[in-house]
Parts: sequence; C-alpha cells; structure tokens
Amino acid sequence: VAVARLVEPQEPALPKPKKHWDEMPRSQQAGILCADERFQEWTQSQDADEAARYVRQVCGVASRATLDDHEIAAQQFDALVTQYRMDTGQMAAVR
Repeated sequence: VAVARLVEPQEPALPKPKKHWDEMPRSQQAGILCADERFQEWTQSQDADEAARYVRQVCGVASRATLDDHEIAAQQFDALVTQYRMDTGQMAAVR
C-alpha cells in the first residue's frame, strides 16, 4: 500500500510591485548601486564588495544599513549619488 502526501494547491505568487528609487531605503539604493557595473567603474572598484567599501568610506559608516537612520550619512550618500549621476550624464548639472 502506498501513501501519498496531499499538498494544498497554492495560488501563484504575485510579483512584488516595483518601488520607485525614492521610495527605497538608502541601504537598498546603495546595494543596487554597488551591484551596478557602471557605478563600480565610476568608483574605480573591481566588484560590488569594493564599491560597497567605497560607499561606506565616503559616507563614514560601518554598514550601509546606517544610511537609513543617520542623517549626516544619508546626506553624504545623496550627494554621492547626485555626483555619480551628473558625472555619468544621468542628471543635468546643477546650476
């Protein structure tokens, strides 16, 4: 006699709605940026880990998570992102 385990059918998972950049916590923004090859090139990093070290150093934090709740570090991260976007033509220069 064979016994079969019955599994309740599951509804397909709905895709998560995509968040706009400004709706993401800065730590998530930093993670996305550090994984981006263009950002790595701009920071002269060899990989995402090196880019993350660069971000932590520039922002004066030990962890990118700190960007979410430390105002000075958040401001430095925002300035870093702005400079990156201006240097790479993703944003018009501030006049």
